[in-house]
Amino acid sequence: MNNITKSAPRYRVEQKEQDILKSASELFAELGFNATSTKKIAQNAGVSEGTVFNYFATKNDLLIAVISEMYAKLTEDAESGISKYSHTIERIQFLAENHVRGTAGNKALLLRLIYVYMNTDLHIFEHLETTALYKLNHEYTKIFDGVILEGVRHQEIRDDINLSAIRDLFFGGLEYAMRTLMLKNKMGNIEKYVSDVVEPLWDSIQIKLSQSEGPEFKDKLDDVLKRLESVTDKLNQRD
Repeated sequence: MNNITKSAPRYRVEQKEQDILKSASELFAELGFNATSTKKIAQNAGVSEGTVFNYFATKNDLLIAVISEMYAKLTEDAESGISKYSHTIERIQFLAENHVRGTAGNKALLLRLIYVYMNTDLHIFEHLETTALYKLNHEYTKIFDGVILEGVRHQEIRDDINLSAIRDLFFGGLEYAMRTLMLKNKMGNIEKYVSDVVEPLWDSIQIKLSQSEGPEFKDKLDDVLKRLESVTDKLNQRD
């Protein structure tokens, strides 16, 4: 009984904070950042405006909190998801689908674009690397970077690629793909559409067999590898 009494106040605090974040996310997505007042957020959350400021000093802090939660979810799903796949192309395809589903599922995530490109601070790019938004984005996109670099180590991807350019092509293409899917109400076709976006990117960065090293060469190589594995197994059994 005492344990319930002690934990209840903390639960209510966390619930109020979550209610405020949910309210802000909904209104930012529906009305836009500038048209959403803290008073509207408070009313929608069922709390006073003063309660909103108890948790978030400014509306901008509230926006960052909303975006942080969304990035946290995207990052968590991306990190756990890629561990289920062994081939680089499978990992890239998963990251692409996860990004589109996560972004489209939380339309307010698009606000990060407004925050960066349409911020009233015209000098934002002069100190972008010090912003919370940049740090959140960096933590998320470095998962993609890791997949690409591992693909290079496994000799699935060329070692002469420009990682920054590939990253821009990947996420930039997915941003437009997500908008197209949403505008045309084709969210049920995510896997195929994302695959069509990823395919040309993958084709440009993968290591390809030369003409002399076509299917026949690959079949012979696979046969040699199988024989080597068989010999290794026999040697291990003798030991």
